[in-house]
Amino acid sequence: MNIVEKIKTMIGITEENPAPTVTSIFHVPMSEVAPGAYVHMDIDALAQLERDFGEDYWTILSAGFQKPSPLIISRCLAVCLKGAEPDGAPWGLTLEQLGTRLFDAQIRVLKGIPLEEAIMAVKQHERNIAVQNEKEPLA
Repeated sequence: MNIVEKIKTMIGITEENPAPTVTSIFHVPMSEVAPGAYVHMDIDALAQLERDFGEDYWTILSAGFQKPSPLIISRCLAVCLKGAEPDGAPWGLTLEQLGTRLFDAQIRVLKGIPLEEAIMAVKQHERNIAVQNEKEPLA
């Protein structure tokens, strides 16, 4: 299973449950919550999260999504979930799946691309470095 397939599996995208169409690259679907629900880290949400977690909020959020931290995840859902109320979490999703969706939203607002594309770009960069190192061995 490649990394893209693994991420799709982690966030619950299958042939039977395809990713819903969203209106913005910055929206991460949360169809398990309600039809049309999504996670979005708009400027107001980011400002609130900075107030909640301090000036190092970005690093704290990233670590909390990957750990995954119930405290970070529940607060981010309360601030960033659109089109539904965060009551009833985790809606049949694992903590890891919720963290991955929020991490996806964070990467989208930072880089303007989905998490799976960011991972592929990092892997390509690593391959390019490896090829370059093979061409220019250390003296």
